[in-house]
Amino acid sequence: MRQSTLDKIRALKAKKNAQETKLLIDSELPRKDITYLDGDVSSGAITEHVNERINILINNTGGLDKYEDKGFNIVPITLKNEFNIEIVKLMIVIEYAKKES
Repeated sequence: MRQSTLDKIRALKAKKNAQETKLLIDSELPRKDITYLDGDVSSGAITEHVNERINILINNTGGLDKYEDKGFNIVPITLKNEFNIEIVKLMIVIEYAKKES
């Protein structure tokens, strides 16, 4: 049985949509790793923490050739505990992407 033109168009569109979905999943999607430290830590401890997290992220993405660094930010956050005492925390946000080979 011959396939109608409309059926051919539908089949091509379905194939294209499947490829676009795969490309969206597999492409370089930006990702963020968010961790928290106490506000009174030293700069050396922050550097060590960021380096450790980056090493973990490199391993999780499949190696250095698949990891793309997008930088990191340190954001001080003030919270209140149950006794209404302010506590300062540092939010560490590491941005990265997984490159496809």
